[in-house]
Amino acid sequence: MISPQLQPSYPRKWTRALLVLVVAFGFHADFCLAQSLTRAESLKIAESFIQHRWHSSAKNVRHGKDADGIEVHTPDRDGGHGNPLSECWVPDAENTGVAYKWGGNDSPKSFSAGIRTGKAAGDVYTSEKRRRGGQAVSGN
Repeated sequence: MISPQLQPSYPRKWTRALLVLVVAFGFHADFCLAQSLTRAESLKIAESFIQHRWHSSAKNVRHGKDADGIEVHTPDRDGGHGNPLSECWVPDAENTGVAYKWGGNDSPKSFSAGIRTGKAAGDVYTSEKRRRGGQAVSGN
């Protein structure tokens, strides 16, 4: 039998480390639970995207490659790349609903800010984008 002075201290160190991890994950789990959305809150957010009103201009239309060589096609009605065309936005008019952007992550507020600065109003899916994954997200 090994004397207590010669026993390795690993079990004590591992116990402390495990305790720290359990406490840290416990606080993190409480924080994440506090961040959860209810079904009603999720529907309210979705409705804000659907009902968002914005005014487009010709500056928001894109058909072709952007500065990074990524093919961009906005879902405008005249461009013919969105589907169904009846649901596509109309240039130089008031439109309703945040335009779809493949790989995009806009809120209604950031979408409108981009529209005002002349960014593309959405970007439809293409098989090339699917193949390239996250590298095919346009910044325009």
